[in-house]
Amino acid sequence: MPKNFKRFHFILLFSLLIVIFSACIAKKALPAKQKTPEKASVKLPEIPRNVSSIYTLETRYKNLNSIHAKASVDIDMPDFNQSVNSQIRWIRDSVFWMNFTILGIEGARLLITKDSFYMVDRINKKYIAENLSKLSVKYNLPISFKTLQNFFLGNPVFLSNNEVHLEKTSQVNHFIQEDNIWKGDYYTDSSTSILNKLNLKEKNGESTLSQNLQNYKSIKSLSSFSFDRLIEFYSKVSGKASIKLEIKDLGINTPKEIKFSIPSSYERM
Repeated sequence: MPKNFKRFHFILLFSLLIVIFSACIAKKALPAKQKTPEKASVKLPEIPRNVSSIYTLETRYKNLNSIHAKASVDIDMPDFNQSVNSQIRWIRDSVFWMNFTILGIEGARLLITKDSFYMVDRINKKYIAENLSKLSVKYNLPISFKTLQNFFLGNPVFLSNNEVHLEKTSQVNHFIQEDNIWKGDYYTDSSTSILNKLNLKEKNGESTLSQNLQNYKSIKSLSSFSFDRLIEFYSKVSGKASIKLEIKDLGINTPKEIKFSIPSSYERM
């Protein structure tokens, strides 16, 4: 059994950090104790026509309810590099599931639901089971399944309701949104308006997250989907890291069975 299997839980925890970071973007600009009442009527600012295309990108996938795919994943972290294979299952507003294998042997799998995060490390016989709200407290960052979902689909992840500005060239639309804490840069192709790059940066320099989206293809009723992703993450605590994701054998709207269980003999992390 490959020695590097012992590092699988680090891979998955790094993936979790990306999830947490991307999920925090939409909410961290709010004061810690501020909450929006569930039934409150919030009037959003009118969207200027010149930037409306960036807001409507999410509607591309309004008829997309599930994805199943295979993927190759290259992880590059300080003192650790590893290529693994993965299967992915996603059901809208409900479940995100992945497994990780080397040479056909599964080392780990994870499951994220609307309110919980689970990970099984088969090599070290350990597991994580956490409520998302508790993880939010643990990492001092809010977590949103919906924002993770948008990140996976290749939709923009907005910082707040602040105004978005457009810098247009002949080939690229550069949308910019910022507040006191974050700056977001979103780049779309001027002819197709698909998102090619997302860059989110904490203004104090503590953290950055970017996702480059390439190799868009049309699949059945799905007009375009990015099959190649480069996700780069930096923080002063963990340094630089990246994940290169190549999606293969994508299927849509035909949900596959999702299996996940935690053996009673496994130790909780």
